[in-house]
Amino acid sequence: MFRKDIQYVKFCTYGFLKNLRFFEPFLILYLVESNISFLQIGFLFTIRAVAVNIMEIPSGVVADFIGRRRAMIFSFLSYIISFLLFFFIPEYYVIIIAMIFFAFGDAFRTGTHKAMILDYLKHKGWEQYRTFYYGNTRGWSQRGSAVSALIAAGLVFFTGNYRSVFLFTLIPYLAELVLMLSYPAWLDGKRNDKSDTDNKKLSISGIFIELGSGLKNKYIRTSFLNSSIPTGFFEAVKDYIQPLIAILSLGLPVLTTIADKQRTALLSGIIYSIIFLLTSIASSSSGKLSGKFSSDRNFLNLSYVAGMLILAASGVSRWAGLNLVSIMIFMFYYLVQNLRRPVTVGFLSDQFNNDIMATALSTDSQLKTLWVAILSPAIGFMIDKWGLGAALAITGTAGLIVYPLIKLKSADPGKL
Repeated sequence: MFRKDIQYVKFCTYGFLKNLRFFEPFLILYLVESNISFLQIGFLFTIRAVAVNIMEIPSGVVADFIGRRRAMIFSFLSYIISFLLFFFIPEYYVIIIAMIFFAFGDAFRTGTHKAMILDYLKHKGWEQYRTFYYGNTRGWSQRGSAVSALIAAGLVFFTGNYRSVFLFTLIPYLAELVLMLSYPAWLDGKRNDKSDTDNKKLSISGIFIELGSGLKNKYIRTSFLNSSIPTGFFEAVKDYIQPLIAILSLGLPVLTTIADKQRTALLSGIIYSIIFLLTSIASSSSGKLSGKFSSDRNFLNLSYVAGMLILAASGVSRWAGLNLVSIMIFMFYYLVQNLRRPVTVGFLSDQFNNDIMATALSTDSQLKTLWVAILSPAIGFMIDKWGLGAALAITGTAGLIVYPLIKLKSADPGKL
């Protein structure tokens, strides 16, 4: 089994701090309060997704070519600029710019840190434990989200506005910059490791050629789709639990003496904390659960179908006016996604050599953002037109319809 050394602690600390996004439980409510329609919100998410899409693979190449720590530092600087814009200028066109900076942060982070973890496991000879290891570090990310939700609820409760959460999010992200500087230099990748004389440095063109050869393989293309489509669906709809919570809070026969926003803040903090505590357990347990299946492939197929059924059921419950039931079902959607994600990362890592791992994982993230870009305005339009329940039900059903196209079948393409 792997040893929980100082670098393991740093990886877990990274995940914990990274998920101290105090704005997360209130992002859509902040945008709605700024007189932005759901369709416009969908376009904001699309703009962010397109910006990520443009930068995703180039950022992975940059991380593989000039160093992963530098890419991560640029990522957190972009996030910080974004938070400042959200706080100081809550206007639609400025929020677009803030979303673009946020996208740069995502593009230079996603895939890069996972590649560093996988590289570290290879260096230690712990590759066989990658699902358990990544699941544990991801578990700390979810614990960070649980703590973040409680702190965010307190901030909104005492300040009386949603904007303050962006300013306070600067604190953990500044701490992340310091943490990145403490990572060992060799985690930048072999092309920056001057002591590695047995391996030639990959050129940027070489990275693309090697990745391109992999994408010619149908099994690998299906693997990317099986990973990116459910993640894209999740990212496109996960924040819509916020209006569900707001609707539920307005109908509660308790705490009627405090303002609606404060009631929503308290209920959001409680529900989000429960969600992230459960997803923390789910992420940490994903290795054990997937081990009960005959293969990761079967686990990923089953979890995909389960996730889409749950999403559709949540929408039907909301359409029927069962708000509490809809929220409870939606919570299971979070659980399924956090059970499957560590398994997905381990599954994809089997398909590629370590030299291009950041590029491969960034490709997966790019595909995810493509689905987010397509889905977000469509979901926003459906909410404005038919309501949140119908939008969630239709989205889940659409995910089930495309399942035959992305189902993983038995094959062994070998490592590329």
